[in-house]
Amino acid sequence: MVSVKAAHFILCYSNKKFLWVYPNETLEMVLDAHVRAFNFFGGTTMRGIYDNMKTAVTKVLHGKERLWNKAFERLCGHYFIEPTACTPASGWEKGRVERQVEIDRKEFFAPMPKVASISELNEILLSRLNHYNSSHKHPLQKNKTIDEVFAIESTSLVSAPISFAGYKETTVRVTTTCLARYDRNNYSIESKCAGKLVECRAYAEELVFIYEGSEVGRHKRLFSKGAVSYDVNHYVPLLAYKPGALRNGAPFMKMDLPEEIRQVESHLKKDKTGSRDFAIILSYIPSEGIDAVREACSSAISDGTVSKDVILNILLRLKEDPAIDIDSIITNIALKHEPEANCSAYDRLLKLEVNYGV
Repeated sequence: MVSVKAAHFILCYSNKKFLWVYPNETLEMVLDAHVRAFNFFGGTTMRGIYDNMKTAVTKVLHGKERLWNKAFERLCGHYFIEPTACTPASGWEKGRVERQVEIDRKEFFAPMPKVASISELNEILLSRLNHYNSSHKHPLQKNKTIDEVFAIESTSLVSAPISFAGYKETTVRVTTTCLARYDRNNYSIESKCAGKLVECRAYAEELVFIYEGSEVGRHKRLFSKGAVSYDVNHYVPLLAYKPGALRNGAPFMKMDLPEEIRQVESHLKKDKTGSRDFAIILSYIPSEGIDAVREACSSAISDGTVSKDVILNILLRLKEDPAIDIDSIITNIALKHEPEANCSAYDRLLKLEVNYGV
């Protein structure tokens, strides 16, 4: 059994609910929950009432004054929301939400779903949410459902056509093995960044790594401890210099390659230098693309000329501009002096007497 955190939103007029579950309650999860809720409602309110959660409130000041987290402030500014904080230890100020916790447990978590992932759990919750909002009667307007009252409230929501990019930003150092560590797990980065500092943008479900303004890594986020997420494309360029890594390197153990490339591998391994040659062929994948390498391998197999040099030569020809028609260029070249079929010069040479001296 795994403990999770549930983000809960409820609109004050219609009582329309939204729930989404996360592995923890970090800043990026809170930001993502807001984006999902506003997409679910189809707009935003002008005011939001919040408990003093540490992910949003940096410091509690006098009265209702709060020092808000900068990223949370940007979120509110993006959606034109005025955040209002409850007074500490004053549960009656957030009673609308507090009273809903028991309802949520009864309506959405009973019976407790048995799932293999959090995403599967959220799909079940979303289905139960839609059923609840469409069938449950409004607590004050007894003759209408929550969705029917929401139809009136939705006209007052503020539309937000562009979703907020909710991520937490930090700087991490890449190891000599091209791994960057974030939240107790490691993620591979392009080999050119080994030993350098990169920017890590942590979203709720993925991590994006940036170096000098360019993306150098993107991974589905891990929530275990000590796990490693490899992208084999980050290591393939190194094969040109260290072909032996293909045999024992951890990133290449479960490398998924097209059948044509695997056939080339089987053929080349029969030779003494086959493993090195195959590693060099793979090193062209980042620059030429996996489809081009597959096509070159397929062409070599069809011609019965499987070798490193042949495949690299095919790759080079594939890079040529297909719009250029070599035959038409040769045909249309006009010669200044047309050649003549005249063999008289050779006849004169045959008549010459050659004297040899010793």
